[in-house]
Amino acid sequence: MRGATNTKISVDAMEFVFQLCEQPRPEIAGHVLYRQFRKLAEELITAGALVETGPSAVLMMPVDFDDEPVEFEWRPDLQAYAAFDPSRGWVVAEHEARRRYRLDLEWLLRVIARDLGLRANGPLLCLEPDLLWDLGETWAGRRRAAVLYARRLGYPDALDRVCGALNRRVGRRPGVVLTTGPSLIPHIRVPGYRTVSLRDCVGRTQGAAVDLEVIDNALDAQASPDPGPVRASADFSTITVGDRMFHFRGSKQRQVVQCLYEHWQAGQPRVSVSMIWTDLEFEKSTRLRDLFKGHPDWQDLIACERGLCWLKA
Repeated sequence: MRGATNTKISVDAMEFVFQLCEQPRPEIAGHVLYRQFRKLAEELITAGALVETGPSAVLMMPVDFDDEPVEFEWRPDLQAYAAFDPSRGWVVAEHEARRRYRLDLEWLLRVIARDLGLRANGPLLCLEPDLLWDLGETWAGRRRAAVLYARRLGYPDALDRVCGALNRRVGRRPGVVLTTGPSLIPHIRVPGYRTVSLRDCVGRTQGAAVDLEVIDNALDAQASPDPGPVRASADFSTITVGDRMFHFRGSKQRQVVQCLYEHWQAGQPRVSVSMIWTDLEFEKSTRLRDLFKGHPDWQDLIACERGLCWLKA
C-alpha cells in the first residue's frame, strides 16, 4: 500500500469540508460557524481551507428574533450595521456575526492531488465550472488512470452537467471520479469513469489523508472482466465478439487490443491513437495498419477514424 501524506487537519474537520462541498454555494455564516463549530472553524481557517468573504447583509438573528432572516442596514448614527426590532429598537450586529466564510475548493483539490502523488502545483484544469476538475493521472498496476473530482453528483442538475462534460472527453483516458458525496455515490454511473466517495478514502486511524489503496481497488474493479458482448483471454491473444473469435500473436498487437478493451469496458470506447502510442511507448510514427500488417481481419474488430480508434462491439 502506498502511503499518503498528512493533510494537517483532523478527520472531523475534513468531514466538515466534505459537507460544505455538497452545498450549492460552499459557504457558511460566521455566527453559525463560531457558535456551533468554533473548534473546527479555527482549525480550518488556520489550514487555509476557509477564507473570509464580504460581510453578510441578511442573517439569522438570535432566538428572540424568531430565527427569521433579518436584513441589516448601515446606521451612520450608530456607525454600525443594525436591524430594527419592535420591542428592542435597533440591534447592532457584531462584526463576528456578520462575517461569512467560503470553502477554498482549490485548497481541497491540492490536498487530494498531493495525497495521491499527483501534481499539486500549477493551474487546476476545470472541466465544468464549479463542479468538475481534472487532477491528473496516476499509475494503477500496469495502467495509467485519470483522477477527476466532482461535487454534488447526487443532484440531477449537477450530474447532468458533469456527464455532459465527460461525454465531451472522447478519446481521453478512463479512470475515477472522486466526489465528496455519500458512500452511495459509487452507484451513480458517469461516462468512462468509476465514482468513488472521498469519505471511503479517508481513514480514521491515519488522519485526514486520501488512501491510494481505495483508488487502486476501484480501478481494479473497473478493469475486471465483464461478461458483455466482447470477451478477452487473460493475455489478450484472443478477443471474442459474439460468436466470432480474433487471434493476435504479436506482443504489440496484444497491447493495443488490451488498451482498447479496457477503454471499452470503462464505457469510453473511443481512444486517441497518439495517447495509446504514448502509453505503450511506441514510436510516434507508428501506424495502426503497419502494426497489424499480416493480420487477415483486424479491421473487422478495430475501427479507426480522425485520430481515434475503437473496438467494433
